[in-house]
Amino acid sequence: MKTVNGYTLKQTVLDSWKERFVPENQILFFREAPGFIPSEEYLPGTSPSFTLDERTAFATWSVSKQGRYIAKIEKDTFLELNEGQRKKVIREQWLLQRGLVFTEEEIIQLLRVAAHSDENLKVLESSSFVDANTKKKIFMLQQFLWNSLSSRVQTQFLLNYAELWIDDYAAFANLKEPDQQQLTEEYSDLSVFFDTFSSKNGPNCLSAAAAGFTGDKEIIKEWMKPDRFQALLNHYGYRPIDNVTPEKGDVMVWRDYQNEIMHACFLLNNEYSFNKHGQTMFNPWQVLSVNEVLNTWNSEASYMEIYRKN
Repeated sequence: MKTVNGYTLKQTVLDSWKERFVPENQILFFREAPGFIPSEEYLPGTSPSFTLDERTAFATWSVSKQGRYIAKIEKDTFLELNEGQRKKVIREQWLLQRGLVFTEEEIIQLLRVAAHSDENLKVLESSSFVDANTKKKIFMLQQFLWNSLSSRVQTQFLLNYAELWIDDYAAFANLKEPDQQQLTEEYSDLSVFFDTFSSKNGPNCLSAAAAGFTGDKEIIKEWMKPDRFQALLNHYGYRPIDNVTPEKGDVMVWRDYQNEIMHACFLLNNEYSFNKHGQTMFNPWQVLSVNEVLNTWNSEASYMEIYRKN
């Protein structure tokens, strides 16, 4: 068993991460149709949908709006390209801010503490190019390269990578023993998830909060959409209330100014919440102080509602 910033990473979860981290096929984005591989126009929201693993691996939400074409290719297709075409592919992913593309400095950091880091760096060089403007060496991680790394190196890489997703240190283990015992006894089903990681992408803040206020721990595995979350709040008798301080059993919900739900968490008691900052497997389920959640999510781009059971 490993830990990342104090959050528990079970071996079975780590094994699942290794399998899911780099998808088998590459999703590539281009500013113009590449010509040397089949592509289609990319229209976010109307183009073919991505799997949750693809969304996470390739950070599809961060791809530049300049990415107007998309291609999905297998490993063999990439290897059949000539050197110039490969470098163009990697350069486009770098410029368009697609995921699993790293600078040499970032790769070195992700390989830190791993045995024979220099040798592993050389393994990854077959999918790299040097940017002419910045002189930086850029690497595009692909599954056939990922699989060429040893299990030990993959483990260290993932531990270092997961750190990039976490700003908060795990709190539950540092609570006083009576407080730990009280939360564990009161939330016996939910407590097995305290300060742990999911084995897959998908479980998000809404399913975490819903698992808290419904008492149904199976819900925590869902990739929950806002309409289902709202329906569960209504079904379990939760209503928004004004001008109150959040307290145990409440659900805090953040919305944008189009009234779309952005985030939610469940209050375990007056001081701590059950929270998950995102839908990736690198976002842990957290026992996080209410103040820390407020500091993270309060912004001019959103407003917060407190839902309380009638």
